[in-house]
Amino acid sequence: MQLRSIKLLEWDKAVHCLLYFFFIIFWGLKLETKKNHLRALLMVTIFFGLLLEISQEILPFGRVFEWGDFIANAAGALIGFFILHLNKKKLH
Repeated sequence: MQLRSIKLLEWDKAVHCLLYFFFIIFWGLKLETKKNHLRALLMVTIFFGLLLEISQEILPFGRVFEWGDFIANAAGALIGFFILHLNKKKLH
């Protein structure tokens, strides 16, 4: 894995962020309201994003690992997590 310059203000990164935001929101709405379930969902989602980036580097499809994509994925998941957490707190 080579270090490349990370450009966080690109459309590609915004799409990554939005996809992981909605991924965690929609999945989180189906979970019970327990705090531990939301935390587990956050960890699984971030780990999933990391595995996808690593697989792009390893598999022979011409794709590469990008830290910027991983950071955007994690940021979207974190934003979704906090919104879910605050929303579920208000409901109970």
